[in-house]
Amino acid sequence: MSREEPPTASMVEYEEKFEAEIAERQARDDTLKAEREAAAAEALEALDEERRAKVMDVTMKENREKEQHYLEEVQRQLENDNPWERITTLVDLQQGTSDEVCDVARARSILIQKKNEFKGDAA
Repeated sequence: MSREEPPTASMVEYEEKFEAEIAERQARDDTLKAEREAAAAEALEALDEERRAKVMDVTMKENREKEQHYLEEVQRQLENDNPWERITTLVDLQQGTSDEVCDVARARSILIQKKNEFKGDAA
């Protein structure tokens, strides 16, 4: 039967020193963690602000320009006397760009034919 001996003064002193060292490390780690979280929050805020500025300056400007071009194109089409030309601008007539599920070659050729007939009648 072994009996546990009571801790000696040096053992108690060592444990206290060890606990103090652990508490000091934990405090340092907590401070470092708080500093890094603050730096990350600042960086995230700066990134968000930069993104917002880009959207406001670049994207909105591009959207306004695209809208202006679109409105000019609509106005130009309204001034055009050929209704079939307006229709063909609304339809994608490029080969192979539509769904390959259905064949739209006949519809494409009819639209082009009608546009050209109208040009021939007007001349």
